[in-house]
Amino acid sequence: AIRLAIRLSSVFYPEKLDTRVVAKSAAVHKIPSDEEVVTNLTLPIFDYQNAALLTGEQTSFNFFEPRYRKLVTDAVSQGGYFLLRGYRVNLPLTVMVQIIDHVATEDGNHICVCAAGPRVDVLGEDKVEVRATGDAGTINDPLTVATGIQLLRDHDDVDNNCEDAGFDSSGQDQHLFRNNNELRSDCLELLLRTSSVENIFKAGLPPLDAEAFSFWSLRFLLDGTDFASRRRWLECRSTSQRLRYVKGVLEMFAERIDNTDDTDMAIKQE
Repeated sequence: AIRLAIRLSSVFYPEKLDTRVVAKSAAVHKIPSDEEVVTNLTLPIFDYQNAALLTGEQTSFNFFEPRYRKLVTDAVSQGGYFLLRGYRVNLPLTVMVQIIDHVATEDGNHICVCAAGPRVDVLGEDKVEVRATGDAGTINDPLTVATGIQLLRDHDDVDNNCEDAGFDSSGQDQHLFRNNNELRSDCLELLLRTSSVENIFKAGLPPLDAEAFSFWSLRFLLDGTDFASRRRWLECRSTSQRLRYVKGVLEMFAERIDNTDDTDMAIKQE
């Protein structure tokens, strides 16, 4: 569990890594190794219908049910990690989450600030009995825990069927699809053209890893309550298709800004 926590730190806290290491290699920002299976730890699961956090995104939860109070206690004891699981058409979509700050209220609830990490598949799960505090005879809803997970990464060399997320890959050059670093640079340049630096950095530093950057940049385009679009892009396993979608939308924004500036200039000249 300690080894996994160290490797996941580059996903949850990239800005806290040694700057010398960052300068040496962009690999420090990468999501953990491709398709790694982890079976030597137990992670509590928070089942929440409207769960659609993108990698690197932060949110807060108020945990008040006894089973989720236990979730917080168990998570904090092992680095703050738990799994956030939502559903789309009865299909689970699970993201690893880390509690980065939490406060216990007087009534025993936990208010937690959480950061989203990589997507995972749950390979096995179990139920843990949760008894009410001070009443050994009362049993609450059990806490679901994962007994094995598989960390997921994108695969740009296969058919990812991302059209359902709003991107049509027909007729595109597959070689260009894999040029993710160039796409990342294009998207970052377009962001700087369409938004202020202050607004951009509110989302944190742009990740060096293209896959992590694709989720980071999506946060500028997707509303926080647009759970359907968020889930579709989380299910998409292509960094290139995600980045091309971001680039296409930002290009439209940039064109509108340029046209507006040209119109204003023409009016001033008149």
